Amino acid sequence: MPKGLNQTLFFLTLSMSLSPCLATDEAPSPWQFSGTHRIRYEYLNHQFRNDLSGNDEALSLRTLLKARYQKNHLQLTAEVQDSRAYLNQDEDNVTATSIVNTGELLQANVQYSLHDVFNDNDQLNLLAGRFTKDLGSRRLVARNRFRNTIQNYTGLWFEWLNKNAVHINAFYTLPVLIQPNDTDALIDNEVAFDDADFDLRLWGVHAAWPTSWWDTKAEVYLLGLQEDDDQERQTANRQLYTPGVRWYRSPQVGRWDFELEQILQFGQRRLTRDVEDKVDLNVFARFHHVRVGYTFDATWLPHVALVYDFASGNTLEAGEYHRFDTLLGPRRGEFGPTGIYGLLSRNNISSVGVRFSIQPSERLDAQVFWRASYADEVVDTFTRTGLRLDPADPAAASVSRFAGHQIDTRLRYWLWPKHWRWEGGLTWFARGGLLRAAQTSANPSENRTEDQGDPLYVYTSLEWFF
Repeated sequence: MPKGLNQTLFFLTLSMSLSPCLATDEAPSPWQFSGTHRIRYEYLNHQFRNDLSGNDEALSLRTLLKARYQKNHLQLTAEVQDSRAYLNQDEDNVTATSIVNTGELLQANVQYSLHDVFNDNDQLNLLAGRFTKDLGSRRLVARNRFRNTIQNYTGLWFEWLNKNAVHINAFYTLPVLIQPNDTDALIDNEVAFDDADFDLRLWGVHAAWPTSWWDTKAEVYLLGLQEDDDQERQTANRQLYTPGVRWYRSPQVGRWDFELEQILQFGQRRLTRDVEDKVDLNVFARFHHVRVGYTFDATWLPHVALVYDFASGNTLEAGEYHRFDTLLGPRRGEFGPTGIYGLLSRNNISSVGVRFSIQPSERLDAQVFWRASYADEVVDTFTRTGLRLDPADPAAASVSRFAGHQIDTRLRYWLWPKHWRWEGGLTWFARGGLLRAAQTSANPSENRTEDQGDPLYVYTSLEWFF
């Protein structure tokens, strides 16, 4: 039995013992217990990362156990996460804190709710402790779903809602950093306490409200992220301010829907994480998202959407930095699976695509998503690949910015509604001229001579909800 698997079996056995508490005919209890256990196998044919080669695979397990006590205005929440991976011992495999975080306290918080504070029928929620959160479109701050580990925060979160559906969030948090973070410890699924301190701060204000135009909603927000460099944790000393606006109409049967989100980013940061790097660069970056879709009034509820995303890339301009930073937002919904794949992201990309989805029944849904992607700047690394063109190469200026086509498919089926769900998918990336000609960003003087081939990623997972 692989090292550490006993602990996962312990969590699974404990969850099975708690599940009868959820089915009772007695009066509602202030206590609620719930959880999930997911097992997922992933395989990547033709590695695309600049420092790896060959193929990759992983068997990841994630167990979540959650307890909540709610009485009158008070709510207490605790949640434990155990995320680990196997079949990833090869030196060319991807092992990261986005995949492994064993035996960790994900949430431990207290929330107190007040009513009729500023207006009749309004509600003010005061949250303190360690927690997970979704914010707005989830592009900058969110609780991860596909990723095997979940981002959490320690701090304060204030939420106000009124009877007119105005929703305001204000928060000051310390994003939690997963420990251990060295490759050998992650491969061994070692246990260590996660870290959160004032060397990394995330704060913000977010307001959302319904508008009087076409049943739409609007959002406006400002987020700030500051981090400090030291010998123990080397960072890029990001001092970022991220304002944004969003206007959207949710999909409904027989009508058009759309979404527009525009984000700017400014401040300062350093080019590298080297503690000796003391040069502050002026940041100005931007992100744009546009989506137009339609849901047909048909049996399988087919929905088709045209999508465009742009995230600026960095240039060679002295003293400036233009690569967009997606902060702590997930990518799966728009750019394909993460895990050991995760080729596309909100960095140095201009991408147009078409997404088609169907829902034949309440138990089954499927989607196909095609994207054509270009680099905003060919001298910057393309998204998360680590690949870019050598700026000293005279031929770089003549290479196409086209990175390739991605076709992403997903199928989900509830084997037992609300309890057991199977999910599987296949993603293929047909490389364009840019990635075929790209050199490693780590050492641009050496060509990546071997042809890795076009990446093909497949996964299958089974998740139990209890």
